[in-house]
Amino acid sequence: MTETIKTANAATQPAYLSRRGVLTLFLAVMAATFALFILISGIERTLLRLVGAVFIVGGFGAIAMLLLQMPLQQVVGKRARVIQIVIALVAGASLWLPALWLNLIVNNSLDSLIGGLPLANEFTGASRIAVIVQFGVVIPLLHAFLFLGVIQRGSTWRQSLTGVIIVALLYGVYALLSNDLATSAALPYFLVAFVAALAVYFTDSMWTGAGVLIGYHIVRPLIDQTQLLANLQLFLLSDMSAGSDAALYGGRFLLLVLIGGFVSFLCLQMLRVTADQPVQDAEPAVKEPGRLWWLPLILLVLLIGVILYSEIRLRLLNPISDTGAPFTLTQ
Repeated sequence: MTETIKTANAATQPAYLSRRGVLTLFLAVMAATFALFILISGIERTLLRLVGAVFIVGGFGAIAMLLLQMPLQQVVGKRARVIQIVIALVAGASLWLPALWLNLIVNNSLDSLIGGLPLANEFTGASRIAVIVQFGVVIPLLHAFLFLGVIQRGSTWRQSLTGVIIVALLYGVYALLSNDLATSAALPYFLVAFVAALAVYFTDSMWTGAGVLIGYHIVRPLIDQTQLLANLQLFLLSDMSAGSDAALYGGRFLLLVLIGGFVSFLCLQMLRVTADQPVQDAEPAVKEPGRLWWLPLILLVLLIGVILYSEIRLRLLNPISDTGAPFTLTQ
């Protein structure tokens, strides 16, 4: 009788991704996205991002759930309240300028040290509303499903700050493929994912983290090609006489960056305060890694090396002097 009860309890235990499983899943997503961008390079970049998000990010996450028989409730967690979603959206939107600042600094440095990246084909025939929905809502929501749901809440790190850091690192690495500025986007994506993963950690809900990602990603398509963006660029980058570095480290830019970071910090504290008392679930047992646990990590490092090498080669073909080349807020 006792053995029967133990067997029944074991059968009802939720399934979790092991650390090797997380690496294997992420390697598969990176490799498939890289192959998509290489094999279908003639298609406009915006369409590739949407296809990659729907069929690779969302598809591979769903496959992992099915293979592990992971219930959807385990992935999404608690249902977030409306006020929490609003706070998360504000936190994500307030990160746009700090993340953009980091992006421009890294990209500007690489331009001067190595060379510039050729502009990718960003033309899309979709309407403005379609672009906002696709790239401001659908794609970040699918990213949240994989990174903040399947990987963070569905792994053995689900209740620890280690999971927050791992998710942020993986999202930063994924930026090598999901953003045209490649390497320079890794640090900003790490920052945004770190805040989103902390929101999930505090509220025990994937939806608050998704709100952070949506809030961040929706700013660009909302203000792109508008007078608001033109005025913001004029205000932030007006002093270009001494070079682009002078504008980036100017008082106006730094002040708005600090304000954005402070608002995001306040929003995280508000999410922490408004969160329900978390249920102390038992931590999933962490099994000893198998003999080949390091194989997906090695393959992932090799793939990242290929991506970085490709970017360096492209930059070397387009040298830029360090005399303060002009740039924009949407470069």
